[in-house]
Amino acid sequence: MNEALSFFYKAKERKCISTSSTYNSVIPMIMKEGLHEKVHEVYAEMCNERGCFPDMVTYSALISLYEKLGRDDSAVRLFDEMKDILFGIYFKEGKVEKALHLFQEMKRAGCFQTVYAYTELIKGLGNAGWVEEAYGLYKDMLRDGLTPDVVFLIYLMRTC
Repeated sequence: MNEALSFFYKAKERKCISTSSTYNSVIPMIMKEGLHEKVHEVYAEMCNERGCFPDMVTYSALISLYEKLGRDDSAVRLFDEMKDILFGIYFKEGKVEKALHLFQEMKRAGCFQTVYAYTELIKGLGNAGWVEEAYGLYKDMLRDGLTPDVVFLIYLMRTC
């Protein structure tokens, strides 16, 4: 395992571009070695690498690890992150109704909504030209007790 991790970092030093598949190969090896903090470190590197995004394989491995470690809060946080990413995917594919339906289902199920989730929705609705719905979500967000951040407000202004 040390050789594989060493090779991984040497490739990065030589400016080789890592993909999700690369990270998804390295993370399970680190997990098997019991280097749990290193797993989180590598995941953080992945999230900060330009053009490289965690996928279902990544999230599945990490949620499994956190569950085994008894870190349910971390597992739930990652699961929420996955759902937020789905909004972006739906909007990218032009499936505005599906994104809104997912959001409503999450609310009905009692899932905690984040400013990030609302931001993704506002951004997607704005790009699709759904101004009324975007403004309605803004009012819902305030009613839910969330405070918009600067990024959210920028996307809201672009929508209107």
